[in-house]
Amino acid sequence: MTNNATTADDEISSTTGQFINQTTTSTGIINTINRIRISGWDYSTGKHQNSCNSPGILTFTDGQCVDWGNPLAEMYLETLRYFAGKTSPTTAFDSDSTEQTHLPSLPTVAWVDPLPSSQWCALSNTVVLSTGLNSFDRDQLTGHGITGLDVVSLTNAVGTAEGVMGTYLIGSNGVTSDNQCSGKSLSSLSDASGICPEVPSLEGGYGLAGLAYANQTLDLRPLYQTNRTIRWGAASTNPNLAFAARQPMATYSVALAESLPKFEIPVSGGTVTFLPACQANSTGTATATSSGWRVCSLTDLRVTSLVTNGSGQPISGSLDAAWEDSTWGNDYDMDGVSQLDFCVGNACSPSIATNSIKITAQATRAAAGHALRFGYIVTGTSQDGTYLDILRPGGENFTSLPAPSTVTVPTSRTFTTGTSTAKLLESPLWYAAKYARSDWDTKSNATGQPTASGTCMPGDCIPDNLFKVTNPAGLFDALGKVFEQAANADASASAIASNSTRLDTNTHIYQAVFHSPAWTGELKSIPLSSTGVPGTMIWEAGSLIPAAASRNIKTWNGQAWNVATSGGLDFAWGSLTTTQQTSIGNSAVLSYLRGDQTNEKPSGPYRKRTTLLGDIVNSDPHYVAMESYGYDQPGSGLAATEQAAYTTYRTGSTGVTKVTRKKMLYAGANDGMLHAFNEANGIELFGYVPNAVVGNLSKLSDPHYQHNYYVDGSPNSGDAYLGSGWKTVLLGTLGAGGKAVFALDITDPDSFDAAKVMWEFTDASDLGNIMGRAHVARMNDGNWYAVFGNGYNSSNQHSVLFIVPLDKTLGLPVRKIDTGVGSDNGLSEPALLDDDGDRIIDTIYAGDLKGNLWKFDVSGSNAGTWDSAYMSGSTPAPLFTATDGSTPTPVAQPITSALEIGASPSGTSGYMVYFGTGKYLGNTDIGNIATQTAYGILDSGTKITTGRSALQSQSFVYEGPRSSTDTSEIRVVGANPVGYAGGIRGWYLDLLSPNTPSALGERIVSSPLLRFGRVILTSIVPSAAPCEQGGYSWITEVDALTGAGLNYSVFDYNGDGTFDAADYAAYSSSGVATTNPVSSKKLASEGLMKSPTVISAGETEYKIGSGTAGGIVVVKEKGTTGSPRTSWRQIFAP
Repeated sequence: MTNNATTADDEISSTTGQFINQTTTSTGIINTINRIRISGWDYSTGKHQNSCNSPGILTFTDGQCVDWGNPLAEMYLETLRYFAGKTSPTTAFDSDSTEQTHLPSLPTVAWVDPLPSSQWCALSNTVVLSTGLNSFDRDQLTGHGITGLDVVSLTNAVGTAEGVMGTYLIGSNGVTSDNQCSGKSLSSLSDASGICPEVPSLEGGYGLAGLAYANQTLDLRPLYQTNRTIRWGAASTNPNLAFAARQPMATYSVALAESLPKFEIPVSGGTVTFLPACQANSTGTATATSSGWRVCSLTDLRVTSLVTNGSGQPISGSLDAAWEDSTWGNDYDMDGVSQLDFCVGNACSPSIATNSIKITAQATRAAAGHALRFGYIVTGTSQDGTYLDILRPGGENFTSLPAPSTVTVPTSRTFTTGTSTAKLLESPLWYAAKYARSDWDTKSNATGQPTASGTCMPGDCIPDNLFKVTNPAGLFDALGKVFEQAANADASASAIASNSTRLDTNTHIYQAVFHSPAWTGELKSIPLSSTGVPGTMIWEAGSLIPAAASRNIKTWNGQAWNVATSGGLDFAWGSLTTTQQTSIGNSAVLSYLRGDQTNEKPSGPYRKRTTLLGDIVNSDPHYVAMESYGYDQPGSGLAATEQAAYTTYRTGSTGVTKVTRKKMLYAGANDGMLHAFNEANGIELFGYVPNAVVGNLSKLSDPHYQHNYYVDGSPNSGDAYLGSGWKTVLLGTLGAGGKAVFALDITDPDSFDAAKVMWEFTDASDLGNIMGRAHVARMNDGNWYAVFGNGYNSSNQHSVLFIVPLDKTLGLPVRKIDTGVGSDNGLSEPALLDDDGDRIIDTIYAGDLKGNLWKFDVSGSNAGTWDSAYMSGSTPAPLFTATDGSTPTPVAQPITSALEIGASPSGTSGYMVYFGTGKYLGNTDIGNIATQTAYGILDSGTKITTGRSALQSQSFVYEGPRSSTDTSEIRVVGANPVGYAGGIRGWYLDLLSPNTPSALGERIVSSPLLRFGRVILTSIVPSAAPCEQGGYSWITEVDALTGAGLNYSVFDYNGDGTFDAADYAAYSSSGVATTNPVSSKKLASEGLMKSPTVISAGETEYKIGSGTAGGIVVVKEKGTTGSPRTSWRQIFAP
């Protein structure tokens, strides 16, 4: 080994790009390669040394002829030992004093474990890069010290899987060893030695294939299996279940120049391959049947003539091959030259059959005392084998034709395409690439695109991990593909959506997944069984994107949002504004953005994409079907004509209605678009490119692309009566991708055109990056609006509520309610409340980064009166400010997620507002371990000015294993009473473990859920540790009104289908055996999760989520025997 697995910073300056640390004592890959020389050449004698200076050596031992040999299997075995945690190299391969003699200053490297216990999750990758085939690699494959690794058995298992049984062209089968590509009986692949057709005499075996197969059959790190099972084996839908059973390791084969030049000639009915061949014998009078023949070394080859047909295929030609009469060592000069001529079909004179090829061999020069035989090896015919028809006796030297009479005259043979009795094995590199992974051929090697045709791509069947590079110029691209595949081995999931809140036979969930650093995305449709188990994926939208020319993609022309004329445009070069064209650069880039891949690497200049769907990171998929917002229900404040029209829109069977239109799934991606997918089949119906991201779109085509956010916000939709009819409006935000909100008319997704782009809204002073959703709402002035918080990083850095008219033709102003609180502030996603059941919004709640819980009064019929509900004089005042318990100066706790609203306790008035605190907007937030808190605040009509002292505290009283027999990590919340009658205004629960005196960084950054009198909180604990998928999560359920632990079980821990005392936590409290219902379940292996999707099934419900680990999490919990109470917000966020 030349260097431990690490970055290249110790060998390449990241500042100048120059090689560094290149002294004679420095270790490193570059420095070692720079020291490699031909070590055994003696210039005084003109011969190789190290017991390799005599002509005609038939065998040698280790340490002799050191410049020969390519022992790939032994090198690969040493790689496995390294990844298995061995502390030193195999003695035979160590850089000892002998090697120092051959290669002075070859470094000796002390092995450092590449997979220490803190990196048990590492996805290891090995690239086998070889010029030519392997040789001399069968004799040192034991004594490795890896438990369970039997190279012979594994190699034979590969042979069995390949059906290796019969007669094969190999140099030796362990019984017959003539070192020629002749047919030999073979029943065990491990017996094969001497790879045909190129190197039958060089003792190369197939142990490399067996060792690569160990990736699928052997665990190199059994001590890590417990951790791997927790992460990769807990969920049946996890995409990397195999990682649980075995330490993940991938192997890639890169085959460079062939060991011998071979010529592949298309012939009717197939392809015939032939290679020049030569043997030598130290006995000058040897005949063809004599013993002692050995393989020559090829020193040069020239194609002297070549004729092609109209299709560019060779039909005749001639080549000269120069030979050294020793297999290795000696003087390596020209001892003989042979000539091969070939012709196909009518190119021969006289003509031969079109499915035949004629090959003629002859000797053209010789200068050696040893006897020589010349000819060729041929495959792809019905008579495959080695043909050495030309015998040139020793000493019969000549430099030009005619040859001496003792030399065999030119000899021709005609071969017919077909299948020979003796078959040809694939190369060990080919088998290694195939058997290193189970899904060995899932995509086309030519296009890189996936195939749905099974385990073998029709017409391809080349292992995806095999890269053949016959042209040195292609090495860069081949290695680029290797590293790209290696980097994309694992995936992260962002969110889960569903098409139903109740479990039935057609319930599906939709999972968004992204792959870094390629930054590609997937959106999967997955059915749920009657027991809530995710089934087999139905479709994946990224693989179904239409052809570039047929995609329906729109954009905005950049005009002000309220200009009366439409600003929608086709996302086509001729339709764009001059500013947009300048930003994008040229029409080829625009075609790339639309999905044209013809100019991608390696044939073009643009970044290679394996899928056209970009990464979906923070954008939660949004399902739109036949939702009812109750606008035609009794008590609705809408006009009778609008109510009647809504009933028709909701239930009508003719025209464009919710019944007749397609069910859709909408998601934003960091490819610059909001995508609209047909829920039935996953095919994209249209896309929208916000003008606000156009300025950065050209970066997507850069081969050195560094990730950017584009349409990173979560879409949301609602119904609105606009003009003279009902429409469904989608509101989109950009998240970290930009500062804009857009509105699209998605009433009829089949006919989406530029006119359906309603507007794109920006505000230079107060609009920031909106990480939450915008909401469609009917307000008390009788008009329809988009309601959203201003987000973060705005110019003014205040927290501001925006209320933007949907119908710009009415000339209504934008209502901005500025709380005046800054700096470095911003308002999160609002919660909208209809106070009297008329489907018109009266109150809006939202939090900000300073911990302020704001209440906005929008109950007036005049939009100019809408303002903060609470004031301090004329200055807006929050309902409550969340701070931790620090003394003497409490620290504000940021509110970054949406709130939940519920009914107030009996005997009180107003509403309960639920939220959690914490911020996770970037990597800089990972290290913030300040105490964060879950809150339930009673808004009884007055603001809370005394902070958390006005609330009842609750706490976790136990954290640990559920019982002595169940090591599942759980928590129990205490049950302090809340004295609302005495003026208490709610409760709080600090996210602090009872086992540690300080906070661990736990926080709540997604909306709480309100179910059956319980509030469900999803909290995360971010971590920079490499094997924690960003951290872990907790799901906690407490009484909504008190925040106390429940007095019944909601988790079915023993899996018996009931929720009872058998599922309780059993632990010791102050030395007393205690049992209590579990309050919190730790999701240790799923990474960081958002609030789950809830699917109800009567007495049971399933909370389904997707974390940064990439799998799907299903938590089975207690439901209700009756109808669940509808939360106050379901009307507006179904």
